[in-house]
Amino acid sequence: MAHNHKEMSKPLAVLLFIVTLPFVLVGLIVFGLIYVVTTVIPAPIELLIYKRSQFYKDLKIKYSLGITSNFGYKSYKYVKENPCLEMVFQDEGYYYYKTENAILVIPYYQGYYYENGKWMITPDEGKKSMEISCAKEIFAPLIKEDIEGYELKLLVKEKRFSKESLELAKSDPVFVFYKNHKDFGSIKA
Repeated sequence: MAHNHKEMSKPLAVLLFIVTLPFVLVGLIVFGLIYVVTTVIPAPIELLIYKRSQFYKDLKIKYSLGITSNFGYKSYKYVKENPCLEMVFQDEGYYYYKTENAILVIPYYQGYYYENGKWMITPDEGKKSMEISCAKEIFAPLIKEDIEGYELKLLVKEKRFSKESLELAKSDPVFVFYKNHKDFGSIKA
């Protein structure tokens, strides 16, 4: 009986392979088409758009795929329209914003909450929360210029806060809020 089972398993395996092979091939072809349509075809168009942009003309940052979707790229033209705000790029690709008396950094944290009279941030999932003052100490060394005389503020998207927290946070001078990259044309800190 065991011998008969072995004889039957080979034809079943071949039959299973023949039945599933078309689905696997169709899946690979669909994946390949999606990749070509979303990456390969748009890349030369994006490169052309990028090379003609004011962002590239001013900063000469090397092109990388998807750069025109980058937040810094999208906000740059609005920053240029704002006489009170300057965008400062550093060699490592890190950038921040500067006003007459403040340096604004965009912290990419999971969440913000108010606890025991202090603003707390959650850096990444699974990591311990810390006070906002600690976050400011983390950003200060990243800025490669003398920041003496400047106030370090956090430029934060409004949707990172609950409605209740947002009202409280708007009264704290450590935060500067924006809704989207278009708001950068009117930021004053």
